Amino acid sequence: MDKLITNLDTNLGPVLREQLDTNFQKIQNGVDGQSDALNKQITDLLGNVAPQDQNEVTQARIDSNGVPYQTLKGRLDVNQSTAETALKEERLTGAEVQSARSNTSGKNYDNLKARLDDTEANLTNNMNAKISQISSVPETFANLAALKNAYPNGKTGIFVTADNGHKYIWANNVWTDAGVYQSVGIAKGSVSYDNLDIQAKISQSVFFDIRKSALNRGYYQYLPFYYEIGAIDPVSGTDRDHDSYSTEMLRTDFVIGDGKKWTFWDSNPDLYNYRLLSYKSDGTFNASEFDWKSSNGATIVSDPSLKYRLTLTTKNHSAASTLDGIKAVYVSSDNDLAPYNPMDLWGNFDYMINIGGGAIPNIVVEPNKDITVTMPDSVDLYYSDNIQTGFTLKSESSYRGQTFTINPSQILYWDLQTNTILVSDAGTRRPNHNVLLANNSWGQITNGYFMQFQGAPLRDALISIAEPISSKQVIIATQSDDSLNITLPDSVMYTKQVAESWDKLVLKNNPLKISVPNNYTLILDLTDSTVKAVNSLISYQYYIMLGFNHYGNLKGQWAHWQTNTNYDGIPGYYHEDNYIDNKIDVINQNTQVQTGVSFAYFTDSHWGNNANQQGKLLDYISQQTSINQIFFGGDIPQGYGTQADVETAGQNYLTVTRSLKHPVYGVHGNHDMTIKTDDSTDTGYTAPHIDQYDILNRCNELIQHGVQNKNYYYLDNPIQKVRYIIIDDWEGLDTSTYWGVKSGITQQQLDWLLTTAFNADGYTFIVLTHAPSDEQIPVYVPTNKILQQVLIAINNKQKFELNEDNITASVDFSDTTNYVALHLSGHNHRDASHIDNNVLSVSTICDALYNDDPNYTEQRQKGSINEQCIDVVSVDTTNRTIKMCRIGAGNDRSFNY
Repeated sequence: MDKLITNLDTNLGPVLREQLDTNFQKIQNGVDGQSDALNKQITDLLGNVAPQDQNEVTQARIDSNGVPYQTLKGRLDVNQSTAETALKEERLTGAEVQSARSNTSGKNYDNLKARLDDTEANLTNNMNAKISQISSVPETFANLAALKNAYPNGKTGIFVTADNGHKYIWANNVWTDAGVYQSVGIAKGSVSYDNLDIQAKISQSVFFDIRKSALNRGYYQYLPFYYEIGAIDPVSGTDRDHDSYSTEMLRTDFVIGDGKKWTFWDSNPDLYNYRLLSYKSDGTFNASEFDWKSSNGATIVSDPSLKYRLTLTTKNHSAASTLDGIKAVYVSSDNDLAPYNPMDLWGNFDYMINIGGGAIPNIVVEPNKDITVTMPDSVDLYYSDNIQTGFTLKSESSYRGQTFTINPSQILYWDLQTNTILVSDAGTRRPNHNVLLANNSWGQITNGYFMQFQGAPLRDALISIAEPISSKQVIIATQSDDSLNITLPDSVMYTKQVAESWDKLVLKNNPLKISVPNNYTLILDLTDSTVKAVNSLISYQYYIMLGFNHYGNLKGQWAHWQTNTNYDGIPGYYHEDNYIDNKIDVINQNTQVQTGVSFAYFTDSHWGNNANQQGKLLDYISQQTSINQIFFGGDIPQGYGTQADVETAGQNYLTVTRSLKHPVYGVHGNHDMTIKTDDSTDTGYTAPHIDQYDILNRCNELIQHGVQNKNYYYLDNPIQKVRYIIIDDWEGLDTSTYWGVKSGITQQQLDWLLTTAFNADGYTFIVLTHAPSDEQIPVYVPTNKILQQVLIAINNKQKFELNEDNITASVDFSDTTNYVALHLSGHNHRDASHIDNNVLSVSTICDALYNDDPNYTEQRQKGSINEQCIDVVSVDTTNRTIKMCRIGAGNDRSFNY
């Protein structure tokens, strides 16, 4: 290193300068000593390598693949190990090659090639020797046992046994079956039914369709016309593939004539026309046998010296389809046609017909003796051979619910070849494969599969008609188990087909009510003058068949008495056991008070889940009683669905309420008008406030005392000094979300209530909200506590003060002459009541078909008297009593206030 400066500035003191010089000298000596020691270590590591060669050693530590080593010795050690391994492998390879020069017999060869050449020559000689021993003509034996006796130790060659035609070879020291010796052509007519593959026995097989029967045990064969896209020139008979319309056409290959009559079955005449062309045996064009057709039954006697081609073209110029073509036109030969009509013959044959699901057709005999047959609307006809042929057929679904009219001397039949059901004259020749479903013999089905569903014919053929004398007494009601409850008249009139007069018959049924189970027949038994429900007519001789119960629907003479509504507009089951008439008597008795009011009330209809009978019932009540006011407690649409569901429910509400004799006053509910998409999706629709007002209250705003475009108002009966106060306890609105109607009463509405609605003199108040305000009523809404406090203050003549949630009020009711008789609500779908500090609160079961009230355990069902829920409320303001008559689900109730 460079020498440190020890000759310091003379300005320093002589002693200090001397000491510093000494210290610097020591530092210099120490550094120089360390440098000498380091140089010595490097020299020791390099050995005796001259300094000019030391860089070459460093480079030698990296091999030719660029792999570095820590030392030169390390690289040399690796190289030595690799060389020793290679030498060892070379020695082993040399020993292996040396050993391979000797064969298994111990013969040595000069080199490996010589051994391989010798082995190849021996193999060739052995193969030639074996082949020379094989005979092209097999030896034959009667059976395998004879072969084994002849050659118990085997023999080279092929040996055939006559009993099964199989060949045997000697392999692995045993005689082995090698299969059929050789195949031969199938002789015409030699294949029996039992030798057919199962695929040839099913209806899906296009060209081979089994029609086996007990009569002919044969089959029905379609000719193999295979289709491809393309046209045929009708003049030259040559293919044309490049015309603009060639894609609209199909053509087939050749089929040789068999001398029999060919019949063309066009199952899709609306789509295709077809043409047949003939050719000579050498393929030259002969003639166009017939031009475009599109009908079943075209025939031609084929010429065995000719061969034929079909061509199809679409009628609407759409693209042709080979699959459609195969299904569209079948060609059959008269060979092996089954010559019978299964259902035309008396007796039992090997087939079976049924209708899926146990359904039956509806059969009605018209006054002019026409018969109408209506197929079941959700199932099909099934045909199957019953002798394990595998053939089955199902009628096309397009026939579901279809009605056929059969005139006298006509028949209804099922064409199995084309799978069509149609009506024709009885004398018209039908296809060979058809099933007779029904005939019309002057108003009676006397033959055919459907005969069983008409009901047994009258034993006394002269007696035919029976009608109730008093139609009002006939009530037919469907029960949940599909049975019918029928209220009978006390007498009927009946006549005979050849008679000119009617006879009266007084029924001896006691009581005049009968239950008709499903699939039972309703008859008038003339031997004892009673109406009976029977499941068999065998033991009855003189009777008139009145009807047949088919899954809750009466078919036959008295079917017209079972209608959706009875003579007075309401469903007939409301008249069972005089139910509705008894309710009318109760209502009329409740309304006979010196002072007070009565009104009808229903709530939570949720029209998407409703039986929709409330309009008829309310009209009936108003016609039979003095009720002239109706209130709806809110919730028009169902909870889940779409905007369209909301709009439909709103329209249903308007249709019902606007069609009634008296107006319906609406209460705004938490579902008016809002809906959620479904239970698991947080989306939905909420109508604007003005739309909700338009549905609920715009139609009555001229007679309501309210605020413009608001869903709260009051109605007065000044004669009876009664005021109905309708409160909107769901004023909040957020149209951007589902169920966007929010609970609560605004400051504006509270001010209106305190200064206007409750400001009267000597009035009885009836308050209506959608949700309860008494916390003891189920599903109480906490935001309604403000209203509850107001009602308590009125009935207890107290001061009402409020200052919370930015809503303030202060009114002193100490001198009030008014009283709250009832707070009526819905929302909770339950019948409940409670008195809180002299305030009576009542809630009502929903009008929708829900089963939400745990105290009402009867299952609510459409088509029964509990399908709706309507209260008729009568308030006696003198005796301070309230009587509620229930129409529908639930019970009558009464209260004191």
